Amino acid sequence: MGIVNLSAGLFILILGIIVKKFNLSILVAGYNTASEEEKAK
Repeated sequence: MGIVNLSAGLFILILGIIVKKFNLSILVAGYNTASEEEKAK
């Protein structure tokens, strides 16, 4: 079970890095409803 938790953690970490690096903020929940000021963050 430890390997499953480790795999899931790595998957989420890598996904987070990809979203941050390639500015895929459109995939983040609530981003489309945020104001322009909040999107600039």
